[in-house]
Amino acid sequence: MRICLVSSGFEEKNITLQPWNFIIQSAISLSSLSFDVRILTDGDPSNPRERNLAGLPVIRTSRINKLILGSSNQMIQSMISMNPEVILWHFGIFSYFAIRKISQISNAKIIALLTTPVYFPEELSRLGVKKLLRNIRLTLYLIFGKNLLTLFIRLSLKKKILCQVIVECETTRKRLISCGVPGESIHVIKPGIDPDWVDYDVDESEIINIRKSNGFTDSDYVIGYFGPPKPFRGLDILIESIPQALKQNPDIKLLILSRQWDEELDKEFNNIQRLLKKLDNRNWSRMVEGFLPKRSLIRMVASCDLIALPFEIIASDVPLSVLETVALGVPIISTNVACIPELIPRNSGFLIEPGNVEFLIDAICSISSGAISKSNCLNSETKRSLNWMTQGENIELWGEVINNAFIR
Repeated sequence: MRICLVSSGFEEKNITLQPWNFIIQSAISLSSLSFDVRILTDGDPSNPRERNLAGLPVIRTSRINKLILGSSNQMIQSMISMNPEVILWHFGIFSYFAIRKISQISNAKIIALLTTPVYFPEELSRLGVKKLLRNIRLTLYLIFGKNLLTLFIRLSLKKKILCQVIVECETTRKRLISCGVPGESIHVIKPGIDPDWVDYDVDESEIINIRKSNGFTDSDYVIGYFGPPKPFRGLDILIESIPQALKQNPDIKLLILSRQWDEELDKEFNNIQRLLKKLDNRNWSRMVEGFLPKRSLIRMVASCDLIALPFEIIASDVPLSVLETVALGVPIISTNVACIPELIPRNSGFLIEPGNVEFLIDAICSISSGAISKSNCLNSETKRSLNWMTQGENIELWGEVINNAFIR
């Protein structure tokens, strides 16, 4: 069976990040079921028009979103030449116009892959006007996204342009249902965790060496953050909380693994550096820039006593950093935002309200004083409560979804 997976901006450097990590996992799972899977993307114009990623053919075409204006003949021709029986469409706000046009020239079953959380107005308003205006593009997308996204999904299902919708978590499934999307049309396929995070065997001597290499001692209580310095990820709030937490626990240190490509997010990174300098961070923080190799990143995260990921909102469902932290058995502080409460097992960390420095300080001081220990998070019972899959374990679910597309 021929399957075309359509995803805008699909590039090699993105496939370890959400939402593209979920896209490549989906394609690999389908390929392992002996389906002929091809990925169609617009991507970087400097990339070759055809290439292979993770053993899968990737075809680059003109901008996918141009279909809203009825153009992008190159993409239509690419789709016709593939002659797919199933199209998996990475669904965005304006995807309705594209898939409506595609459905007029193809008999393929079209399935939506939705990787965007659904937010309600009260969740966005708590961010405050100042932050919302400072990040106006993302704000407008989130404000209009819920209504337009759910409207177009309902319309696509009603007109039988779409036959199914795939989401990554139960939280989004329930929110779509509350917005009028038929529950029987929604299927949850959870993204898998890289097995290297689940199977990592903590070597205490290795951990000690990593901590020393970062300038930390055995007596230090190391709080880690890993991810890009993007707005709404809460890194600024975390940094602001440390001086106050130090008053209760002077052994606290902060390790920031700022994951960004060269010349990417320079403005945001500079803002973080200015904040650290303003708070006189010389004795309590260490920052590592850039994308570490996977093994190095795992070891760095495992060397921390606590990971703090105080998201204010998430732009893409199921942040892998939360799953990876829990899989390593490191205590975590995160927030009651979108799907995050679904990801953190009981006794593995604290969930706090987003954007509140005082709540974050209390959580840091509570865990650092022994409320949740690293040894408890590493035990087998806690590991079993991680109700998530490793990569490849969702293959059978994909087979069911494809079969259901032809039954409905």
